[in-house]
Amino acid sequence: MNTNQSDIDKAAAKIIKGMERINRFADNYTAYLSEKDKMHLVRLTDELKKNLIRENNKFISC
Repeated sequence: MNTNQSDIDKAAAKIIKGMERINRFADNYTAYLSEKDKMHLVRLTDELKKNLIRENNKFISC
C-alpha cells in the first residue's frame, strides 16, 4: 500500500473531482436511471459514508 502523503493527496483530489461529476450526473439524469442503477448508486454512497464515518471516529478517539 502506498502511504506517500503526496500520492494520497493527488488520488484524493481525483476522487473528489469524480464524485463531483457523479453528483452533477445524478442531478441531471436521476429521472432517467433505472431503479437498479439508482439503488446501486445509493448502496455505494452508503458504503462510502460508513467507511468515512468509521475512519473519522477512529481519528477522533485517538
